[in-house]
Amino acid sequence: MTDEWFGPVTYSDGEAEGSPFLEAVRRLAPNRLTGLIEPDATVVSSYPVAPFVLLCLDVALTEDPGEITLKVLFDGRGGLSGTWGGDDIWDGFDRKHPDNLLVHARSFSDERHAVIALDWVAAQLNRPLVEKQWVRRGKIVARVWATGDTGDVLEVSGRRRFRGEADIVRIVRTGISR
Repeated sequence: MTDEWFGPVTYSDGEAEGSPFLEAVRRLAPNRLTGLIEPDATVVSSYPVAPFVLLCLDVALTEDPGEITLKVLFDGRGGLSGTWGGDDIWDGFDRKHPDNLLVHARSFSDERHAVIALDWVAAQLNRPLVEKQWVRRGKIVARVWATGDTGDVLEVSGRRRFRGEADIVRIVRTGISR
């Protein structure tokens, strides 16, 4: 385990390293995210188009790393967006969904954007999350991970079409308090 928040850029065709936004995120993350997620569950990537910076947080609800993540994209020009996601970066991103982050403010400093991004991440990590399982003949045939407060589906695995209520519903994250 590492204690470095948003460590070295994992994919770097762009110019994320050295970005004032990223430096502010790294400086502010310990005070805003400690106790909510481990530092080694945070990574940063840059897009081939500078100066985009993508923050990814592996919420680790499943056996597969990266399957359920929080993602925040800063475009370097005042645009900041965030959503829950899986492997695809903006699969199903809904600009109007109240849980998604969407800010466009050219007049904000990189530091202010970093504060907004980390506050949104902290709010999301404080939400309860549940796993629903459908079991047939003693085997799990489908799983759904969802927010416990609104029921928004974060990820589905197994059969896409299942009937009836889940056989097992368990809280997998209560919203860890600091």
